[in-house]
Amino acid sequence: MIINSKKLEEITESDLKYLTDEGIIEEKKLEYKSELPGNTEEAKKKFLATVSSFANASGGDIIHGIIENRDTGKPVALKGIKIENLDQVIQRLEQIIRDGIEPNISSSSIDIQPILLDNSNYILIIRVGKSWLAPHRISYKKWDRFYSRSTNGKYRLDVQKLKSAFILSETIGDIIKNFREKRISDIYANELPIPFYPSPKIAVHFIPLTAFNAGQSYDLGISLYDIQPMKTSSFNHRYNIDGLLTYSKFRNDDRSFSYTQLYRNGIIEAVNSEMLWSGREEKIISITYIEDALIENVPIYMNVYKKLNIDLPIFLFVTLVDVKSYRIPGERSWDLSKPYPIDRDIVMIPEIIIETKNFEPSVILKPIFDSIWNACGYKGSFNYDNEGNRKIN
Repeated sequence: MIINSKKLEEITESDLKYLTDEGIIEEKKLEYKSELPGNTEEAKKKFLATVSSFANASGGDIIHGIIENRDTGKPVALKGIKIENLDQVIQRLEQIIRDGIEPNISSSSIDIQPILLDNSNYILIIRVGKSWLAPHRISYKKWDRFYSRSTNGKYRLDVQKLKSAFILSETIGDIIKNFREKRISDIYANELPIPFYPSPKIAVHFIPLTAFNAGQSYDLGISLYDIQPMKTSSFNHRYNIDGLLTYSKFRNDDRSFSYTQLYRNGIIEAVNSEMLWSGREEKIISITYIEDALIENVPIYMNVYKKLNIDLPIFLFVTLVDVKSYRIPGERSWDLSKPYPIDRDIVMIPEIIIETKNFEPSVILKPIFDSIWNACGYKGSFNYDNEGNRKIN
């Protein structure tokens, strides 16, 4: 589909004219509206039903300003809508969605794009992503209804389909959890795409919500520097059965200390052992080095999703492997009297969810850093002040 496959900001009047010229009918991921929703209760309920149906299904575009034949679903005219105050109109629509649907649809799953036509009217496209919090219900005026979509448009979920939707939502969480646990088990057993020395490792997983959709696969033709191994200056690469692998090796040795695996379904796995090696006999975590490395590399890997046009949200997991008895030094680097040793081999840090394209890495990663410090007996990362701002070293 010419519209669904394009970034919103790249859609032009010519693309919209193509829809009307070719008679592209409404379908599961596309719906036309000649006008914006009115202010009546009924108009708002219909609008919320449409938005929530996309979020509860596969996502898609609602295009306001195209007149369609209601019997056939074909667009017949690219008319547009006369709008005096564009910002006010967009804020109104966002407010209706925010106040009328529970649980709230993530802001990253809703994008509203105005397109100015040659006739000075506007087309307003609302792009709704498939939601990881589905199923969503319409809570406006206590309407309490659930909708989804098929090729014939939106429909109300009956009791059986509603049960299935809740079960599916739980299943996706279980699938992600099981994938992570299986990969960590393999990493701990040193069953890796390329051999490592048997040493402590840090494993980072980026898992898109869409990764486990049936038949999900992406063209991995991107720059290798987008998925270079963490904290390495040179690296090798090769394709494997899972996708694309980049890795750094020790000289004259087949073993590696850092690799990144980009799976065909969009998952990224980055594993590094050098980041946990302090060069000393004591089992010390160089925590500031690790924090700085993640702050540097997370945006690099997130850029892969932008280039591959993979939808948010992205689940980010960090795991410390084979780290029992490791410590974070006290306020003085040589002081090992205060900190507590880690009490387990594997520290599975709670995930964070990246829901927006624009984020500050040092802010979004702070809960992960705090968890590592917690595992070593501290209240939180010493590298942040009391207001949560990262200190400049």
